[in-house]
Amino acid sequence: MAFRKALQRTSGAGMWAVVGAIAIAMSMAIGGCQSEPFGLGATGVSATMTLGGVESTLPVSPMTVCAAAESVLQRRGYVIVGRTTSEGKVSLRGRYPQGGLLSREAVVSAEAGGGGSGATFGVFISPLGDSDESKAIADAIVRALGL
Repeated sequence: MAFRKALQRTSGAGMWAVVGAIAIAMSMAIGGCQSEPFGLGATGVSATMTLGGVESTLPVSPMTVCAAAESVLQRRGYVIVGRTTSEGKVSLRGRYPQGGLLSREAVVSAEAGGGGSGATFGVFISPLGDSDESKAIADAIVRALGL
């Protein structure tokens, strides 16, 4: 209701500015909204933020990423509640036990990179995303792998 009243009080040019801002926000959400690359681990492995999650590529297998992720999540207090494995892809879910109604869950997924070398992996915190926690977990995984 307040949004409609604000639009009614806005001049023609101002209204188009509001509509433009909404369109830009929607396109960023749909388009992935990636950040500038940043470094993870001791060697500065390149990673990007994507809608509250972190994505990167590592020179190890998806199973190796999953093993490191399991160890990292448990050290951070998460309880492993699910693991999915298919050809070339692994996904791990850890739930933070003191999350209350909206229990926080970390999802780490990794899949074989093109040509069979390395793995692309991602970390996302649900239900609402948490870029700081995603980045901290991704950094800890890379460090656990000695990178």
